[in-house]
Amino acid sequence: MRNSLLIILFGILSLVSCRTDDAPGIDMIYFEEFRMQAGLNPFVTHFYEFTIPTRVDFFLDNDVERVDRITNSFARLTNTEGASYDFVESVIVNIIDTETGNAFEAAFREDIPFDTGNTLDLIPSLVDFKDYLTGDLFTLQIRIRLRASTPFSIERNRLDFGFKAVITE
Repeated sequence: MRNSLLIILFGILSLVSCRTDDAPGIDMIYFEEFRMQAGLNPFVTHFYEFTIPTRVDFFLDNDVERVDRITNSFARLTNTEGASYDFVESVIVNIIDTETGNAFEAAFREDIPFDTGNTLDLIPSLVDFKDYLTGDLFTLQIRIRLRASTPFSIERNRLDFGFKAVITE
């Protein structure tokens, strides 16, 4: 009886604690491809930077004033050639403030397992990117730390990432 009560209580608490962000929002989806050369040094961090058009008018239909915040919703690094990312130790994706040069973490993945395969799901951060994604362009920086030298060139690494623009009523 006591075990049944504990299981029921645990089930109720599990359902009550599950909460989704039901705020109305608009998805802003981007992708960027880059090349990793063979023989990259594992003792330094490798940086890839891109200047990307925000397409804010397309996503938000010229309604930027109603946006309360813009947060990262997902980020995924995929090697379209099928090779494993077993030589990668960590990945950090930053949005760079073009005025100050400060970097704000958008997503990360540290201590990547050896058996990760060709896709890395990154953990999104909770930073509000409204100030950086409502202009014409933004700068994206990918920081990759290796645990071993890259065994071969990977021509097509693709970073898919998205933000959610939360609209005020």
